[in-house]
Amino acid sequence: MQREKSRAGGRMALDHWQRLERTMAGQSVDRLPISLWRHFPVEDETAEGLAEASLRWQRRFDFDLVKFMPTGTFSAQDWGLRTDYVPSMFGTRRVLSPGISRLCDWERLRVLDPGAGCLGIQVEALARIVAGLDGEAPVLLTIFSPLTTALKLAGKDGLLLAMRDVPDLLEAALEVITQTTIRFVAASVEAGAHGLFIATQCADADVMPEEDHRRFGEPYDLRVLASPACALPLRMLHVHGVRAYFDRLAAYPVNMLNWHDRMAGPTLEQGIAKFPGVVAGGINEEGPISGTDVEAARAHLREVMGPRIARRTMIAPGCSLTMSTSDEMIDAMIDEVARHGARQAEFEESGNDE
Repeated sequence: MQREKSRAGGRMALDHWQRLERTMAGQSVDRLPISLWRHFPVEDETAEGLAEASLRWQRRFDFDLVKFMPTGTFSAQDWGLRTDYVPSMFGTRRVLSPGISRLCDWERLRVLDPGAGCLGIQVEALARIVAGLDGEAPVLLTIFSPLTTALKLAGKDGLLLAMRDVPDLLEAALEVITQTTIRFVAASVEAGAHGLFIATQCADADVMPEEDHRRFGEPYDLRVLASPACALPLRMLHVHGVRAYFDRLAAYPVNMLNWHDRMAGPTLEQGIAKFPGVVAGGINEEGPISGTDVEAARAHLREVMGPRIARRTMIAPGCSLTMSTSDEMIDAMIDEVARHGARQAEFEESGNDE
């Protein structure tokens, strides 16, 4: 990609890849990398629709990375989860009937073909996105942790019941889900994925006790991350929840970490001290960005960016944006990041930087 003159004091701007590479290495950058993401309900029901929506999003905002945004139930639908879409705050789907309704149903799970069904739709959509962007920015495949897929299949009560009454049966099912997840990652990498975004919705005290996550969650997460298909240069873990087991998840073999830093903590600054890779956050997706007060949203972001460009930091939402988030608000966030970089450049050129 051709470099262009930056607004940051005449310095040469970095392209998306260079900015991320330097951020991951803890080196100075022209501005903080930024990526925001949201769901594309209804459009995400087909490969063509999801790809077109994703490309439209990236071409409109030119983020530093593209987080592939399938429907939040995609990993469970081929095992029988039935859903539909009615308008919702985050563009997520409504469950019509669970994939697992009885304890014996865990026995019927079989390893899936990642090229067929709902999984196949995602692989095709991702391939279309990668081809459409033609290397302009990295594309991160989204997957869910095996236990999160089990949660989506049975619901919280059904999953907790299985943990108590049929733990061996659940572990056998988690093995099937893990194998399927690894095969899906491999197919997606073959389709062109540059990195991985793995989300867990179970490592949270409001969902299950920590000892249950250590038994039923962590071993399968680590199996996925240790697979050859996951040996990717960009590996972001999303820790969902306001009472997350942050310290345990921060030890996972990933090099980017995303969590609800503005809603629940720890702060990005605290996260950098706990995690050796890139911390991604700074925006409360339910905060000012979801409203109409642009200056309040700008101030919200300035609070976390501070006066200097922090090393190993990326601007991102704590989770997906709400459907009410306007283009004007997103433009303001992008502009605020650019202004922050320009201020840093001016400070450096004045000879005052450390």
